[in-house]
Amino acid sequence: MGFSYAYSLKNNEVTLTNCDREPVHIPGCIQPFGCLLALNPQNLTVIQVSDNAQEWLNKAPGDVVGQPLMALVGEENATLLRTALEEDSIETNPRYLFSFTPHDKKLDALLHLHNGVLIMECEDADIPMSISREQAYSDANRIIARLQKSPGLREFCRTLSTEIRKLTGLDRVMIYRFMEDLSGEVYAEAKREDLHPYLGLHYPSEDIPQPARDIFRKIWVRPLPSVSYIQSEIIPLVNPITQKPLDMTYSFLRGASVMYTDYLKNMGVEMAFTLSIVVEGKLWGLVACHHYSPKIIPWPLRAVCELLAQTASLQLSAIEQNEFAGYRARLEESAQGLMEQMLAEGRELPELINLGLSGFMEADGVALLQNGKWHTQGAVPNQGMLQAIAEWVKQSFSTAPLGTEILHTHALSERLPAASICKDTASGLLAVPISRSNDRLILWFRGEVVQTVNWAGDPYSKKVVDSPGGERLMPRSSFALWQEKLRGHSLPWKALEVEAARRLRLAIMEVVVATSENVSRLNRELAASNEELDAFAYVTSHDLREPLRGIYHYAHYLKEDATQRQDEESEKRSESLLRLTKRMDSLIESLLHFSRLGRGSFIPEPVDMRELVEESIDILRASRAELKPEIRMMNSLPPAKGNPQRLRELWLNIIGNAVKYNKEIPVIDIGFDMAKNAYFVSDNGIGIAPENRSAIFSIFKRLHAKDQFGGGSGVGLAIVKKIVEQHNGRIWVETPQSGIGTVFYFTLNSENSHA
Repeated sequence: MGFSYAYSLKNNEVTLTNCDREPVHIPGCIQPFGCLLALNPQNLTVIQVSDNAQEWLNKAPGDVVGQPLMALVGEENATLLRTALEEDSIETNPRYLFSFTPHDKKLDALLHLHNGVLIMECEDADIPMSISREQAYSDANRIIARLQKSPGLREFCRTLSTEIRKLTGLDRVMIYRFMEDLSGEVYAEAKREDLHPYLGLHYPSEDIPQPARDIFRKIWVRPLPSVSYIQSEIIPLVNPITQKPLDMTYSFLRGASVMYTDYLKNMGVEMAFTLSIVVEGKLWGLVACHHYSPKIIPWPLRAVCELLAQTASLQLSAIEQNEFAGYRARLEESAQGLMEQMLAEGRELPELINLGLSGFMEADGVALLQNGKWHTQGAVPNQGMLQAIAEWVKQSFSTAPLGTEILHTHALSERLPAASICKDTASGLLAVPISRSNDRLILWFRGEVVQTVNWAGDPYSKKVVDSPGGERLMPRSSFALWQEKLRGHSLPWKALEVEAARRLRLAIMEVVVATSENVSRLNRELAASNEELDAFAYVTSHDLREPLRGIYHYAHYLKEDATQRQDEESEKRSESLLRLTKRMDSLIESLLHFSRLGRGSFIPEPVDMRELVEESIDILRASRAELKPEIRMMNSLPPAKGNPQRLRELWLNIIGNAVKYNKEIPVIDIGFDMAKNAYFVSDNGIGIAPENRSAIFSIFKRLHAKDQFGGGSGVGLAIVKKIVEQHNGRIWVETPQSGIGTVFYFTLNSENSHA
């Protein structure tokens, strides 16, 4: 390409140690195609001047420094300059203000203010132009209109290169586009017919080091009329105002690096002219112009080219958007559809996979991580590799600049070498965190696409020579076609895909936050409702018992009176009333006990489950001795953590039901199922139909008549379920393999359960 820069010291020494850290904005010298003066903006006194002042100003440098500008340009021009300074119209923007004639040569003065120093560049005002200034501006209007009609990016760049070549008369004009890794490609080209084409050739990022890219992002025009010039130094080198070398970032005459000029010489180029293309604050590319003999482009023509570069930068963003308008619309429609389904149907985050997340953008596979679990679709790495990639992504986000929301690469193995084993599915990665802690991620993957890259010369060629300042890096001397097979790379992610992923992330987070807030609100309402219900049950049960005792006593008196009067009918009615009051008292007592369970809390403590079971069996055998139950217990029951009194009640209810609901001699097995990670009580009783297995845990729910199997209140299993839930467990019913009886399983602290 011809853009290799390194720090150009005033004696042109460039070494390996300063090459990529070159402060190219303070070279200490200028190109000799004009004269430069640095002025104090307060009093317009010359404080620095280039050492070619004699040639251009007819004065020795020593006779210029310290002199008022008015002595060189006249009072009228000095007044023009003061007015421009008052209007702030020349801040970091070189502007033609006036012409003056210090001797036999008329000079144009271009001025700008930067870092508190006024810089004036003087150029030959009589350089011939192939077209008039009026025609140049007319051509600019025509070119802008033509660019606006370009149907796509490629045609836009072809038009831009062709028109700038016509306007300037240069031998070759290229549109040089930066890639994601900062290497570059000649994307469009207009050239002299006899020249070898550079179209499609790639150039390594080192050809345009970071300091040069930083300057190109700030300026629009960089002229280099000849690579064989002898540069002119600045006198004095240190600016008296800033006490630093003169900052010439925006100066047209700024001296060029010896690496740059050697690079161009190796290409056979004698003159270079560069325009910047800046899109949304980022350096998108360059308009790189070459000529094979020295050529000066006068400032009026440079101004027209600058206008075209600025216009092209503004239009290019719209061109790229229009080119992918259909794809962008599909991305937006897909994202909106996903969010609408999540909101309308109350879908959980992992269901995004089934709702269409995999087809959201052009990717080979997608993986979603939530609560340590992966949900995938399409071609993705195995779970071990997914976890490794997720850890790397989290680490990358933790060290990334604040505000980084997206991570994407089309060469994952270059950043995470371990990913080379899954390049078929994961050469490209686009990662989006959907929680502030980065514990929930969406990862889109693209597989490897083997590419042949056409380089302009071997990009890995590094020639080093000795110089007075140390070893010096030389630009490569050959720019012949050099091909490389590129492995481990996917198709790059488009800017619109990255932006679509960013918007989807924000939408998902809004839905998640809204859902979380809604769930929290419902939980608070449910907790308050449960507390009110428990309090109501407690108060109601307590208050009902007092009048019930009165009813019982009156019924007892009525029965005694009926017995004395030998009124059998009244005696039977009194006995029914007594029986009903006892039944009601039993129900109220059960309800009161149930409400106490809901109101009370406990601190878990270690519990010997075998000891609790043995106590429960002793109690039941004493109360049900006539049934002679056979109760067998496994040798080992794992200990638990919980409330001993409530767990004893749990065992009493479950084992008691196994004894009670049985038409034969009860045979009961008690143990712990390792596969289900659950305690169990198995019996040979009457069994429970599958359709009733959830209903039995409802309060006051009985499957039989109240006088069958010894009666009961129907609260026992509801109490069991509440105790299990208070211990973060679950309870369920199955039928034994024999097909006879019932097995009750329950877990405690169910986060450790496999059930």
